[in-house]
Amino acid sequence: GMEQGGMSASDLRAQRVTQNDPDALLAEFLKARRQEREQETAAMVDEKKNPKKAPVGKGWRAGSPMANAAKPPTPVHIGLNRQQQQYQPQIVMMGPPPEGGPSNNMLGSQADVMNKEGGGFFFYPPGHPNHVPGSGPPGMPPAAMMTEGQLRSTVHPQERIAPHWSEAKFRAHGMPEVICEARHATFGPLIMVSAKLVRCNPPQANSEIKNLDQVKGNIVYIKRGGCSFTKKARMAQLAGAKAMVVANSDRETFGMSFTDDGEPLDAIQIPCVMISSDVCEKLESCRQSPDGKAPWTVTLTPLNDKAGPLYQQHMQLQQMAAAANCPPGAGIAVPPQLLAQQQPPPGASPSSGKKSIVKRLKSMLP
Repeated sequence: GMEQGGMSASDLRAQRVTQNDPDALLAEFLKARRQEREQETAAMVDEKKNPKKAPVGKGWRAGSPMANAAKPPTPVHIGLNRQQQQYQPQIVMMGPPPEGGPSNNMLGSQADVMNKEGGGFFFYPPGHPNHVPGSGPPGMPPAAMMTEGQLRSTVHPQERIAPHWSEAKFRAHGMPEVICEARHATFGPLIMVSAKLVRCNPPQANSEIKNLDQVKGNIVYIKRGGCSFTKKARMAQLAGAKAMVVANSDRETFGMSFTDDGEPLDAIQIPCVMISSDVCEKLESCRQSPDGKAPWTVTLTPLNDKAGPLYQQHMQLQQMAAAANCPPGAGIAVPPQLLAQQQPPPGASPSSGKKSIVKRLKSMLP
């Protein structure tokens, strides 16, 4: 503690001032100066007795450790018109800017931005183990930290900041299988789920979901925008969905962040993932099946076992995407033999071919 014997710092200072007699202080100061002068004189006498040797070398290099060094074979040009490097403070954006304008347009009414999704800046709130005192958006006083609507002003202590992915496998009758990496939100569990993919009504789930009979027990497909990702997740769970798949409007995916709506974060108990717009186009191009039921069945498998074959396969896919210069989450054409190496998921029993055909038929039936 700063306090000694129950006295505050200012009391201690006052006490010290009264204790120190000004005459004594002056005497002490003069004594110190006398000692200094004596040392200086001794040093001068010493220098006179043992003078320094004449510097080695000649010209401007005299006395330098490089005085006798060989001349460089190629002339060294030192230009004086160097570019001044401007120091750019680094701003780390997690995910795209909040909807409603490009990243440099940080204007727009605060309420407008507040009503959109949480995106933008990250820093840790007080009470979080990684909180830096006085931290806030660059150039902002910490007091403005919580009120600043344009910025992602807080990170909930329970949010997963590190990225997590699941493999999303979409199957529909008479359509090529669509496999992609779906990025998890910073909330919701990382578990394997499989069910029909059902469109949401309203499409953005920005109010209570109306097609409850279809959504219940299935995975709901929700368009990005209109409200926060947290609200979408709460609406989906309320409607009895097994998981939520958010259709991004860009050819990429990012970790959907949590918006503190006063409800607990861990009340969201369904996996919440995002898929890129080019995957969405493929899914939406499929006609409804004749019975009016959702055509796609989706399986989400977390890619968290780094030793597993599924993870290895996705690493290969990632290298192919990098070679083809695709943005994260964008689609690439894959040779079928790469997917053939994959082993069945942990739940599937190694059954005979006949059984799987029956199963396949069953899954096609309403």
